[in-house]
Amino acid sequence: MVIVGIIGCLLVLLFVHTVLKDFKSPPFILGALWLFAYVSLYIFKGGIANFNSIYYLSFLIGLCFFVFGFFLKVGNRNRINSNIIFERKSYIRFKLPYIQIFLLIAFILFLIYIIKAALFVSKEFDFNFWRTLSRGRKTGDLNIPLVVEYSRSAIIALSTVCGIIYFSNSSKLNRRHFIFSSIIALFYVVTAGNRGAIFLWVLSLTFSYLIIKNFDNRKLFSILWKMALIIIGIFVVTNFAKYVYTDQSDPLKFSINLIGHYFSSSTVAFVEWMKLPRDYLFGANTFRFFLAILDAIGMDVKVPELIQEEIHFYGDKTNIYTVLHYYTKDFGLLYAFVMQLLMGMFYGVLYTHSTLSKKLNIFYIALLSILYFPLINQFFDDKYFSILSSWIQLFFWIWLFTRKLFLTGDEIVVDDEIT
Repeated sequence: MVIVGIIGCLLVLLFVHTVLKDFKSPPFILGALWLFAYVSLYIFKGGIANFNSIYYLSFLIGLCFFVFGFFLKVGNRNRINSNIIFERKSYIRFKLPYIQIFLLIAFILFLIYIIKAALFVSKEFDFNFWRTLSRGRKTGDLNIPLVVEYSRSAIIALSTVCGIIYFSNSSKLNRRHFIFSSIIALFYVVTAGNRGAIFLWVLSLTFSYLIIKNFDNRKLFSILWKMALIIIGIFVVTNFAKYVYTDQSDPLKFSINLIGHYFSSSTVAFVEWMKLPRDYLFGANTFRFFLAILDAIGMDVKVPELIQEEIHFYGDKTNIYTVLHYYTKDFGLLYAFVMQLLMGMFYGVLYTHSTLSKKLNIFYIALLSILYFPLINQFFDDKYFSILSSWIQLFFWIWLFTRKLFLTGDEIVVDDEIT
């Protein structure tokens, strides 16, 4: 079934490329990732796992549902037949009083965070700052004011919007705003205690840059594979900092084993989990955010845990099961496929307004850019409804920073044909 999955992903990629002719499009990125997952599964688990289960085709079927939903919104439009073959340029910039006030507030909160984090690390140091801060957050010993914690979403959103504005209008003032916001954002995400924040920020800046510059596929391919190496590098480095009690005497072996485990275990885990008897949650996962609100105001409701139970298989274990697991637990596998269809439609809307539009719509470009993170995370676990509160915060700040209250400038222009 894994070989069938590999062939199926290749056919999906061929179809998507034929229609869209865009390597950075969400269905092409997702198809490439599921292809990588299938290949990793074959390489790292081929000698020990039984691939006869029909459930190994679930990932290919989910991909097909996503692609179908995407094209329900996009149709047969692409950058070429929509005449979107230019780099996007504009004269948009931030209104100085408002952006300066916000950056000042962000800098003050940034200083508070630095002081709190530095004091905690100096007193409770445990192998490295990453592990120390991560442990402090889990135990609650790291006491960071809520306003500072919630400012992380604001600064990530601001850095993304500043990047879009700078990429489209590389003035000195826009460059200063982008660099200043990115320095603060970099510190926030590196000290967040989880690599998800780092990936979110890096991917949002990368894809917003690619959407603005609108490179041809040859240039896109060159940038995307380099970005993939950077992401894998960040993944390996953070795991060196995280698993300090694991034998790291042979760094190369440790890295290969780590990559093999993470990039092949989630798919096997989902298949093995599907073979087990289970009780459905009837929407508790999908609507977890609302259940958490009800629980917070004192109502007696059960909120599902975000950290999933471990499963053991073929001498290995993991608690990540791909994106399908989260929604299958609610109403079954067909429901998970329907959710993929709806997600595909949502990405199709964002792609239409951000990539297939001749106008530079900063709001939609920012939304699509940050949502590449949960898209790429699909073969690990769900990062959509499971962290809906984080998305609401990010969407709000992106919406705010792209209003006329913050932005000014002449009519957007499209110039410089790509060669």
